[in-house]
Amino acid sequence: MSNRRGLKLFKGFLACNRVAAVICCSAVLAIGPVAEVSAIRIAWTGEAGDNDWKNEENWNSGTVPSRNDIVTVNGPDAGRNKGPIIAEGDNLRIKELIADEGRPILTMNGGKLEVTGFGARWADASGAQALFQMTGGEIDFTGTGILNLGWQSRVDPVRSSRGVWEMTGGEVTVKGLEAGVSGNGGIGTIELHGGVINVGISRGGLTLRKRSKLDITEGTLILTGDQRSKVEGYIEERLITGYGGDAEIAINVSGGKTTVTAIDPNPAILGDFNENGILDAEDLNLQSAAFGGNNTDFDLNGDSKVNYADRLVWVNDLKNTWIGDSNLDGKFDSTDFVLVLTAGRYDNKFFPAGWMEGDWDGNGFFNSGDFVAALQAGGYDLGPRPAVAAVPEPASLTLLALGLMAFALRRRRR
Repeated sequence: MSNRRGLKLFKGFLACNRVAAVICCSAVLAIGPVAEVSAIRIAWTGEAGDNDWKNEENWNSGTVPSRNDIVTVNGPDAGRNKGPIIAEGDNLRIKELIADEGRPILTMNGGKLEVTGFGARWADASGAQALFQMTGGEIDFTGTGILNLGWQSRVDPVRSSRGVWEMTGGEVTVKGLEAGVSGNGGIGTIELHGGVINVGISRGGLTLRKRSKLDITEGTLILTGDQRSKVEGYIEERLITGYGGDAEIAINVSGGKTTVTAIDPNPAILGDFNENGILDAEDLNLQSAAFGGNNTDFDLNGDSKVNYADRLVWVNDLKNTWIGDSNLDGKFDSTDFVLVLTAGRYDNKFFPAGWMEGDWDGNGFFNSGDFVAALQAGGYDLGPRPAVAAVPEPASLTLLALGLMAFALRRRRR
């Protein structure tokens, strides 16, 4: 190839590049530079009066916040009975969540909220007292992922801000959780009475600073990695407590996670339907009222029904006594007959009866059906129920039958 021909090709290459450059510049001038979508700050006003997050009339922008919006929820616009509610079926995406004035309250009882930016700054200024109440639903911090409670500047009045996160249900997933700030800053409080909080490792993962608190009752805290030593340190400083400080904290490290729960110091007693701490006749009366329904609290044998079979579990297994033991002293004898006789409810269709008045089969009345139930149980005059159910002797059954017949005849004569 001659030098002249090579020079010609090189000039042609330069000419093509100039044309391409001109086209690109012209396109930029015509279209303009590609601008980054800027976040818009939208504030809750509650003007619609229905507390509905998805009602555009409740926002100062006249639109419902979306994934690029910074949401501000402040009092008094979001004060008691005025704050937004995220409900079942809601599927929301926002960039940030902020509460930095007054005493706002935000409630979530269902649905899903995704936070795509920094996260949430809850009680983010001097004097702010913000409350987030969560009974259900799911919150996922997919951006930077920080949940910050009780932030304020060090020049603000000492401990003047407080961010409270109260859960009885639902699930929260964050990359980092900070409660309070160092020095004389704000305070963060987490009341984990139910549901689950998952915490990653960003910015130290879980950070509880002086005067802040995480109290666990029926909820679960799950931390990424082996965080046993950190949790034990917080427990020692009483920054993590259980049931207000009365319960032992259980720590389990498994599968790359640290699970933290509290052991109830006063666990519920199975069959204690009135929750007074003992198994008594009122529990049986409440059980009778639930017969035929679908309240699983009364389904003691797990068959998804509430009926006489559950009564047998209560009497035989939980109370360890007999059908017919009206005073629940652990024995079925003549004393129980005296008790039900005094009540005077046998064959009375106008006055319902309870357990202590002879309603042993749970139909709400004292009649021959209760005698049949007592005969079938066969515990009359056998004393306290043994650990292994005894087979009633014929003499005991005969004595019981005669006693019940005499009782019925006496009642009818009267």
